[in-house]
Amino acid sequence: MSSTPELDLFGEPITATPASANSTNSNQPSERGYKAISAAAKELDVATHVLRFWESKFPQLQPIKKSGRRYYGPEHMALLKRIKTLLHEQGYTIKGVQGVLKKPGVVKEAKAPTPVAAAEPLPLDKWRKDLEQARKLLSD
Repeated sequence: MSSTPELDLFGEPITATPASANSTNSNQPSERGYKAISAAAKELDVATHVLRFWESKFPQLQPIKKSGRRYYGPEHMALLKRIKTLLHEQGYTIKGVQGVLKKPGVVKEAKAPTPVAAAEPLPLDKWRKDLEQARKLLSD
């Protein structure tokens, strides 16, 4: 009679390990690059409820859920960082970010995000400069 092995959180067979090896068990999410919601929130400097809210708004963001806990892998973290950058640093709305993420290839970009560089000024900076120029013209 053949029995199927018990699978871990990631669908891999669980192997018996001696008690001394428990501290280095590679089946632990954190040791496999996965983070619990609290660790992910801390790394991103946002509250955990924000991550849960983003999950409801961005279907691309689907963390692994096991035993009532959320685990974010490296690809999830990259997507979360991209969402945070678009929302908090570039001034996008939720709807705007949804549009950006619907574009082909955006999720692939999120796996290896490029750092936000000062290559182009943000739209708000350009508007501010334009308004300052208009104010200067009007005051002359």
